[in-house]
Amino acid sequence: MKATGAPGTAVATEQKPATVQVQDAASGGAALEVTARPVGGAGASPGYLVGVYDQGQPGGAAPKLLGSFSFYPPRAGVAQTFVIPRSQLDDMLSKGKATLSIKLIPANPAADIKDAAVEILGARIR
Repeated sequence: MKATGAPGTAVATEQKPATVQVQDAASGGAALEVTARPVGGAGASPGYLVGVYDQGQPGGAAPKLLGSFSFYPPRAGVAQTFVIPRSQLDDMLSKGKATLSIKLIPANPAADIKDAAVEILGARIR
């Protein structure tokens, strides 16, 4: 995984998505595996989803939602691994290299999740 920001990690919030490069996307794997952990005010924040998008090509179509996951209950610093099945990834996998955009989405649109953040520890095709 390559991520913007500090080497080896990327942090996603509602306001600022994390950008993650997945190499060897055409390796024929069955799913996308994302390892993440809540950081910051995760425990005190209202519920949220973590949306995983295929960022697509520059100047191309809008990002496509590949899948989402959530922590229940969110425990700051505790990493979990989530799997998005291949059926959602076919377009992305055909490119060989994928750029993911990962951001937080409020479970309740009226809720304020500004203190919530998720650190993306890894993303790979398996």
